[in-house]
Amino acid sequence: MINRLEALESKYEIAPYPGKDVLKSGKDLLREPVHISDVMDFYEKVHKRYDDYLDFDEEYEIITRFFTGEQKTIFENSLKLMSIYDDSKAYIADTDIEFIVKEIKGILKEEKPYSEIPKLPDLTKKFEEKYNILLDEKMNPVIDAIQDAKDRVLEELSKKSYKDEYEDRYLQEFKNLHDKATSCNNIALLVSMNLEADTLMTKLFNEMAERDISVNDPAGGGDDTPPISPAKKTRHINIDAINHNKTWIINDENDLEEYIERIRKKILEELDENTVIRIQF
Repeated sequence: MINRLEALESKYEIAPYPGKDVLKSGKDLLREPVHISDVMDFYEKVHKRYDDYLDFDEEYEIITRFFTGEQKTIFENSLKLMSIYDDSKAYIADTDIEFIVKEIKGILKEEKPYSEIPKLPDLTKKFEEKYNILLDEKMNPVIDAIQDAKDRVLEELSKKSYKDEYEDRYLQEFKNLHDKATSCNNIALLVSMNLEADTLMTKLFNEMAERDISVNDPAGGGDDTPPISPAKKTRHINIDAINHNKTWIINDENDLEEYIERIRKKILEELDENTVIRIQF
């Protein structure tokens, strides 16, 4: 019996299922008389804890039914949805969703939620319906950002002599990001893909700039070849990299000048005589 309890206990390493404390106390209860050698003392100990054994047997049966029936699946699905919510709650301002989440979490945290678990399918269905509406709202601007980044990169690539060499790979990189966004069910991860689109765009722009240098840099000539100024390197920087303030609060001209000066300093840090800075907004 103790072996069976320990086998059940191992399941709690996977998820916070209900009944863990019951199994632990039951295991302790069963071990109490094990080391009693005197038969009378043994039966006396068991008789004294008889009601406790009956109570544990009843609770053990309920826990066993939980793990072997559909309640475990329902519970796990609810845990998964609440994990997604917790990851994304900073981006959710919906009182209906928050109320549903409170009910679901209340059941999941109960010590003995078994009679309440039948309520979870309806609650999780309501949660998913409202969450998916919000997910779609957040997805549209992300898809637009990916498409915009793709269009900018392809427009720049269309001017290059090596267009055919790079185009398929660039298209695939943007397709991968698009597919990642459309299959995402986590609002927090989805929102972060705006930055991924900008980062990918900047990376590909800089890759083209490096290639331009190798394409345009002439081979070294003889002794009589006049010195040629090195081709300028183009560096692409996203505006977020130099402007960390998402909101500017301007009360007067001095405030405006302070923000502009910060950006000016950041740009000058990146600039040198052989570099052209292109800032992506």
